[in-house]
Amino acid sequence: MTLHSSRFVPRQPQALVLEDDRITRQRASELISGLGFEVSQTASPEMAEGWVRTSDGGYALALIDWDMSRSPDTDGLREQEARRLTAKSVLEALDQTSPWTRTLVWAGQLGVLETQAAISRAHAGALLQDKSLGEGALRERVRALLGCRFGDLELDRGLVRHVPSGLELPNRLAAMMLVAHPHWVHVPRDDRGLVSHLFRFRRWLDQVGSSVEVAVTYRANRYQLRQREGD
Repeated sequence: MTLHSSRFVPRQPQALVLEDDRITRQRASELISGLGFEVSQTASPEMAEGWVRTSDGGYALALIDWDMSRSPDTDGLREQEARRLTAKSVLEALDQTSPWTRTLVWAGQLGVLETQAAISRAHAGALLQDKSLGEGALRERVRALLGCRFGDLELDRGLVRHVPSGLELPNRLAAMMLVAHPHWVHVPRDDRGLVSHLFRFRRWLDQVGSSVEVAVTYRANRYQLRQREGD
C-alpha cells in the first residue's frame, strides 16, 4: 500500500489491516473500506509496524491478527520460530504512538489465557474479537467501534456529520479527532496537509454553528474536541 507524504492527506480516515491469510485480509479490507475508510493492508508485521510509526495522523482503526505464522516475515526462520511469530511489535507500536486508535485483535484461539495475557502485555487497551464468530459479527463490532458521537457531531461512513443540520465534512483529521475523543491528537506544525485539514475543520465547525470546538495546547501542538462554553 502507498504511504502518503505530508503534502497530501486523504480525506478519508485510515484503517490498518494486518492478516497473514490473503483471502481473509482482502475480505476484511473490503468490509472496512465499505464503511468509508481508506485501508492499508499487509501480511507483514514488520511492514505494519513501520506504517504505524510513520503514518501521518495515525489510524482510526487497526484490525490485527495475532498469529503471524503464515506471514512472509517467516521466510528464513526455522519452523519452530515461524510458529511463534505474532503481531506483538505492531500492538506495542500502536500503544506507544496512537493509544486512541480503535485497536481490535481479530484472531482464533482467543479463549487461551496465555494468548489473552500476551496481547494485553503488548497493548492493554486492545479489544478482542474471535474469528469463530464470523464476518457478520466482525462487521457489527467494527460499526459499533466507529459509530462515534460527541456533542452534535457523529461519524458515519468516514464522514463527520453535524446532526442538527445534516451537513457532512469529508475531513480525515476531523474523523480522527472524533474517534480519538477524549484523547489529544498531535498535529505537527510542519505537516501542511494535516494543518490544512485542521484549519478547514475549525472553520466548518463555526459555519454550521456546532456546539463543539477544537481545544489546543500550542506548546505540544495537540488538539482535542470539547463543548463550547454555554452549550
